[in-house]
Amino acid sequence: MELQGVDARLARLAAERTELEARLSGGGLTPQAIADDGRRLNHLLAEVAVLEERWLELQSELERLGTTSA
Repeated sequence: MELQGVDARLARLAAERTELEARLSGGGLTPQAIADDGRRLNHLLAEVAVLEERWLELQSELERLGTTSA
């Protein structure tokens, strides 16, 4: 089911976000590594926003189908 795939992807992105934020706040990175991690974090956040929107759409559709068949 697509909803399960979205949930799984969101969980993986949350774990990656935690890792990236820890690296960025930990210090000791080269300027290039900071830039790379910052770019990845921005892309990750954009993907999360898209997936969250899709998740809401799918939930709404499930609710609509649930009330229609009741």
